[in-house]
Amino acid sequence: MKEFLSRTATTYGGRNGEIRDTNSGMTYKLAKPNEIGGKGLEGTNPEELFSVGYSSCFASSLEYLLQNAKVQYEDLYVKAETN
Repeated sequence: MKEFLSRTATTYGGRNGEIRDTNSGMTYKLAKPNEIGGKGLEGTNPEELFSVGYSSCFASSLEYLLQNAKVQYEDLYVKAETN
């Protein structure tokens, strides 16, 4: 049986806090969007991070399936929109 990757991230301070990834040590500054009462601070938000994560995981799954089926392709892309 294949072992799956496991990752851990922790959010500190809510919408205007930061996220720290335990494995890579990367830190992302969070800022609440203006549309939902934010103050125009610099940073990302959970909706953006979800779109990034979902589109990259889905693209990776497509790539795996195409390679397993020996389907030739030049490129692929997945666009995810989060509302």
